[in-house]
Amino acid sequence: MLREEVLKGIRPYPNSLQEAMKCWTITSVDDTLAAVAFDACNSGLHDNTGITPGRMGPRSRLFANRCSIFFPHSNAPHKDNDPWSALRIRDGYIAEFHRMMEKMDENQQTSLQEGLCEVFSYLHCLPASGSNALEKEKLGGTKCDEHVAH
Repeated sequence: MLREEVLKGIRPYPNSLQEAMKCWTITSVDDTLAAVAFDACNSGLHDNTGITPGRMGPRSRLFANRCSIFFPHSNAPHKDNDPWSALRIRDGYIAEFHRMMEKMDENQQTSLQEGLCEVFSYLHCLPASGSNALEKEKLGGTKCDEHVAH
């Protein structure tokens, strides 16, 4: 959940999948959040010579493979006091996701999860999900990982 002090622009209220995906473009995130920092990732990006642009180091997780971080299974292990805990209760989006999944049969659940992963593969940036993301947030900033959608 966004605290008011991290906003510098207008809080987006998307009404469609396309509008929600637009919220996760680098321009939109930069226009909306104060003190945002972008970390390049190197997941699946190659130029025409086979060179991987972006940050050096170990290969980043593909955004599609990060879907389970943002939409975890209801049985996924978690700590009660982690940054995601408030989103797992009451009106949090993860709690709502779990309530929706409970009403679906197995095929519908699989279809939704596959669809979410496909959507994630086209996003330009995501909130950073590594351990250093929490350290950056403690310093008063918001951190996002970025890549160019294929």
